[in-house]
Amino acid sequence: MFATLLALSALTLDQKEKLNDPSQWQSIDDRFVFWKSIHGRDFSETEHVRRLELFSRTAKHVDMRNAQFESGAITWKSGINRFATDSPKERAYRNGFQKSKTKRAAPILNHVAAPPPPPDEVDWTEGCEWDRKQSFGTHKANGKCAVTGVKDQGQCGSCWIFSTTGAIEGAAAIQAAINNTNPPKVFSEGEILDCSFNETNPDLSGCDGGDMKAAYSWVVGNNGLNSEHNYPYSDFLDRCDWQQKRVGVVKITGFTSVAMSGPAMIAALAQQPVSIAIDA
Repeated sequence: MFATLLALSALTLDQKEKLNDPSQWQSIDDRFVFWKSIHGRDFSETEHVRRLELFSRTAKHVDMRNAQFESGAITWKSGINRFATDSPKERAYRNGFQKSKTKRAAPILNHVAAPPPPPDEVDWTEGCEWDRKQSFGTHKANGKCAVTGVKDQGQCGSCWIFSTTGAIEGAAAIQAAINNTNPPKVFSEGEILDCSFNETNPDLSGCDGGDMKAAYSWVVGNNGLNSEHNYPYSDFLDRCDWQQKRVGVVKITGFTSVAMSGPAMIAALAQQPVSIAIDA
């Protein structure tokens, strides 16, 4: 199983355009006040000064990247989200991936040149129309639209769990399209967070980090994973809801590690979204 997601904040299109357009603002202070208003943030006088400085650095970086995009130097745009005033230490806390210290017998997917060769491009968002509940859009017969809307892990180092569920959601969505069945809903990060936690296993350390391979192994051993609707996510470790833990709306039989090479990653991505960890 493979996939990944990054956590961003959901704003209206007008708010995004205004916030990310430097020509709309006479001063960084006005831009910061607008950012605070749309995210419901307020700071003490001392904290305001520190957070304004962090916001100013973020805004300058975003504006620089977007100017590069407009000039054709890069192919992607940036945006100011609700993490714009976070310090490097605060951002690092959300990077919960812990490279596994436990050896697991997962097969390695190496690139096989032929047949068939990978397609020139694959867009697993094609045909997706997401609502605020993060459900899937309408699936096409060729299995496109295999990712949910962007999720938010909150103040918890649980990125490894979101990467895991994203992969499982992608595989399940593609299989549903192949079988011409109703696509599944999103699956429960909360169940993995609460119920897999193991004080003696650093690969399953809840908000303090973990490893996707450990999470996949846990889902296999748990005989499946519940839906997000039945077992909602909270950005803190809570007591496992054992009643909901018994409800497996999706099951996997294993997972495959992708070899660290471009061809191997291309071959994997051609099959489904892949699970990765980014130090960002």
